[in-house]
Amino acid sequence: GSKGTCYVDLGADKFAGESVTIEMWVTLRTLKDWTRIFVIGGASGSWTVCNSRRASGEGNVFNFDSFNGTQKGDKSLAKDVKYHIAVTYAPDGAGGIVERQYVTKADGESVWTGEVKKSGWAVSANAAQDYFWLGHSNGNDPDTNAEYDEIRVWTGALGAEAIAASVKKGPDATAEDLAAIAAADS
Repeated sequence: GSKGTCYVDLGADKFAGESVTIEMWVTLRTLKDWTRIFVIGGASGSWTVCNSRRASGEGNVFNFDSFNGTQKGDKSLAKDVKYHIAVTYAPDGAGGIVERQYVTKADGESVWTGEVKKSGWAVSANAAQDYFWLGHSNGNDPDTNAEYDEIRVWTGALGAEAIAASVKKGPDATAEDLAAIAAADS
């Protein structure tokens, strides 16, 4: 939970294709203001930031900052509860991107979904992100004290049915389970 001492740097690798899904199972061990569950960003700014807690008297709610806009969750994330968090990026058909966000308890209870669009933006044009961090801030906020259980990066944007199937199969999914998840939206 201290700044710069305990986080995972997933590097600056390029995402393949025009669509991508990032999903993870996370258990917060402490709740501090403005800690980041994950941050993806680069020269064009942050793509997506998932904050585990919001300050300023708003209570223990979470939010997503995406493309310089904020989607504030209206639910709390509790300490010591395993959550599945997923973000998908897909072209909107008009030269921009649609980002969808899902937060679900590991038992399958939906906590929150959100969506944001960005004109004139594509995964391939921004694929050389400068950072993809778990539990670390690109600002001065403390690192997140959390356990991460399975991080998956999919080529392609999974739909709501595939996200639900992934939550159900859990972080220890087999190769057959992953094939079923990938096929869930077809």
